[in-house]
Amino acid sequence: MTLQGIFLDPRVKEAPICAKILDRQRWVPVRLVSSPPLPKGDPFDFGKRRLFMTLGEGRALRPCPGTKRYICCGYQILHLGSGCPFDCTYCILQVYLSNPYLTVFTNAPEIIKQAQREITAQRNRFFRIGTGEFMDSLGLEPITELAPLLVETFSDLDNACLELKTKSVFIDHLLQLPHRKRTFLSWSLNSPEISESEEKGTPSLEERLQAAVRAAEAGYPLGFHFDPLIYYPGWQKGYQKTLVLLKDYLAGATVAWISLGALRFMPSLKAVARKRHPETRIFLGEFILGLDGKMRYLRPIRVEMYRRLYAELKEIFPETTIYLCMESELVWREALGMNPRQAGGLAQMLDNAARRVIYD
Repeated sequence: MTLQGIFLDPRVKEAPICAKILDRQRWVPVRLVSSPPLPKGDPFDFGKRRLFMTLGEGRALRPCPGTKRYICCGYQILHLGSGCPFDCTYCILQVYLSNPYLTVFTNAPEIIKQAQREITAQRNRFFRIGTGEFMDSLGLEPITELAPLLVETFSDLDNACLELKTKSVFIDHLLQLPHRKRTFLSWSLNSPEISESEEKGTPSLEERLQAAVRAAEAGYPLGFHFDPLIYYPGWQKGYQKTLVLLKDYLAGATVAWISLGALRFMPSLKAVARKRHPETRIFLGEFILGLDGKMRYLRPIRVEMYRRLYAELKEIFPETTIYLCMESELVWREALGMNPRQAGGLAQMLDNAARRVIYD
């Protein structure tokens, strides 16, 4: 990853992580500012090439910002920064974040310790934690190399697991770590056509699957996320190609869960994305406004996609928990033939899936 500039909050200039990053990026110009200025032109494009190092404030662990109108997975977010070096056309961060810069919290080690204390203080509770809500979990890893600290910290926790969700393949420095199956390495997948046309700057689909093979060989539990599923002419054949590759590379691997989620977006994203990516056609379909205020495909379309992928994924990974992301009970019943309440709720389903993998 090539940075064109670094903004440094004066409060953190003595932080150890700053010294490490600045040493690795010593050729990149550094500017001391409390708050980096908003650039002219496309702030998102500008921000993807510039790093902002500052303090993270607030609670270490925060609940996933789902909505009561749809079934949520009960995730806890460990917030260590924001932004992503990749440039997917559908990325919600294009309108979700007021700060367009790649942002690293230099007090990340303290935030991780705070989370560790919170987890150990509640030994009767199981925590599923992720860092990928406002960033790709490993997208900035070539710069920060924070993941080893996360893996080592969670390896000592008996009532928690960490999911690192990514499109990156920068994992080789994690393969020799004593993870004790407490860290799950997960990849976002799509059809080859969508990966190539809509996920700009990302490793190819096969490169991600090859990284997943390396992770599996190192004993890491895996996860996969087909989110967003894109409805386009030939989508059936497109996703079938991905499933064939997934089977060829990873049939027999320990896959804790696979999520399915159809394209959904805040109404304001469409104009921003089409301005930044005028060639994209994924926003041209028919959408409705969902109960969460996001645009969605019509329910029959979503059900058709979920039903098809669920059936085929179950043939490849019969023991894996496959679930829908932010959907109603009605869609669950129509697409998967079940209601998560029957298993104690989606959060309980995923907690159980994690425990099975960890204690197997």
